[in-house]
Amino acid sequence: VTDARSNPALRGLMERLLAPGAAAPCGGYQSGEDQGQEAVDGRPTRKWRCEEPNLPEFMTDSTVWFDKALQFPLRLRSDDGDLMEISAVIEGAQPEALFAIPAGYTRIETPMPGAIGGAAGAPGGMPPNMEEMMEDAMRDMTPAQREQFRRMMEEMMGGRAPGG
Repeated sequence: VTDARSNPALRGLMERLLAPGAAAPCGGYQSGEDQGQEAVDGRPTRKWRCEEPNLPEFMTDSTVWFDKALQFPLRLRSDDGDLMEISAVIEGAQPEALFAIPAGYTRIETPMPGAIGGAAGAPGGMPPNMEEMMEDAMRDMTPAQREQFRRMMEEMMGGRAPGG
């Protein structure tokens, strides 16, 4: 089992699956194929093969075991062998303290969808420290990953390089 924080491919997969509107077995992917029912930790799930031909080179296609009741994947296996599995699920209300921002961390508001090109610091636009945030995100990437990230950001910003 791999920690998604240390693996760009798994982190990217989780971001796609947790994106707004992605509460579907292959949300964020171009196609998905239902491969039948299969239990994960005693819970019924549907197994899906999720594929996207235009993935960045550091991400892979995946198999997802989706719990319809939770509207969330309980198991994810990327084609490069990374595995994430949720077990011992207990449904119910959660204490607010679980969602508190830990000491030493700062909450960052994300831009509204479609507002990537907004003025720095403007409501719905980029945070004033976006350039610094991007440099931090790219610090541990390989040169190929940094180039892919740069291209994706340019596409999102309408052909402008970040900070340009």
